Amino acid sequence: AFFLWWLPIFLAEFHLIYYLAWKPHHPGVEQGRYRDTRAFKSRFGNIISAGMQYHIIHHLYPRIPLSLTPAAYRELKPILEQRGCELGALQH
Repeated sequence: AFFLWWLPIFLAEFHLIYYLAWKPHHPGVEQGRYRDTRAFKSRFGNIISAGMQYHIIHHLYPRIPLSLTPAAYRELKPILEQRGCELGALQH
């Protein structure tokens, strides 16, 4: 019963907490429009990370659909760098 019921629930919950809460907001020590989130590179790509690699775009422009955040990130990257945003190793 553990492997059929609890293990999938645990893995799904871990995935959601990691990619939707912890990873885009870590380390979470600063506040402000350009400081309370970041962009990051996921080894598993944008689909597995649920589009959260570009979470800073979601914070700045919440009406942009997640499917369009990579393009918005590429357009805004020079501005984000100028503002000192945490962009990690995301080079798109």
